[in-house]
Amino acid sequence: MMAVTKRISLLVFLLCPYCLAAQQYYNAKIISNKGDTTTGYIKYKVWEYNPNTIDFKLEPDSRPAKYSVKDLTGFVVDIGFPLIFRRYIGRISMNDININTITTERDTSFKVDTVFLKSVRMGKVSLYVYDDLLKTRLFVSDNQSTPVELQYRLYMKDDMQGKGSNTINEDIFKKQLVALAEKYDRMDDKMRIDLDKSAYTEAAIVILVDKINGFTGPDPSLGNNLASPPKTKLVIMLAIFAVVAYLMFSVMHK
Repeated sequence: MMAVTKRISLLVFLLCPYCLAAQQYYNAKIISNKGDTTTGYIKYKVWEYNPNTIDFKLEPDSRPAKYSVKDLTGFVVDIGFPLIFRRYIGRISMNDININTITTERDTSFKVDTVFLKSVRMGKVSLYVYDDLLKTRLFVSDNQSTPVELQYRLYMKDDMQGKGSNTINEDIFKKQLVALAEKYDRMDDKMRIDLDKSAYTEAAIVILVDKINGFTGPDPSLGNNLASPPKTKLVIMLAIFAVVAYLMFSVMHK
């Protein structure tokens, strides 16, 4: 009993930094609709999905104000590396790309919305990610143009011979990236092979965008980090919670 209690105490102690980190304010900047930049602090909440609102305060002890995607053109919060968000107003695809839930319908649906895109890479070709409950979407902008979503569709199509269904991958994003690689004279045999094999994932597209931009190392604007370390922290937190809950359950039922 005492040994289990000590284990629980240790795990709670290890968990505390993550609990506190989820509620801390970090150095940040917000950009108003007029283009004015204000320095202060943003409450970082271990965002699993792109936020629609943020809590911002000018001083560590001042009262926070809430800003929505309609109030800001972007913001930056430094959590040890910069998380950079910019406002996007435009089309967002609504088709499902989960292999376990896709249907036999080719879905081209979309909505027009205002959201914060998270910057993954910045350069001649910039890359952004937008996560919500439905899926992860990737966007690119060419020389600071308005971001455009990299298109990807996945659906089932019934076999004409009645032998079941085939999975159809519409890798439209590959053609979009080919056009950018050709524009910036980065298309060669290796690039063509890499593009052809690429999956629609943040990690895979980052590599391609880096090559198009001519990066030989990490993007100097964002350092070594991809855009999704917060998700890793969330998984760690949930795992620790699960272990603590299991140990407490074991103690109560002995």
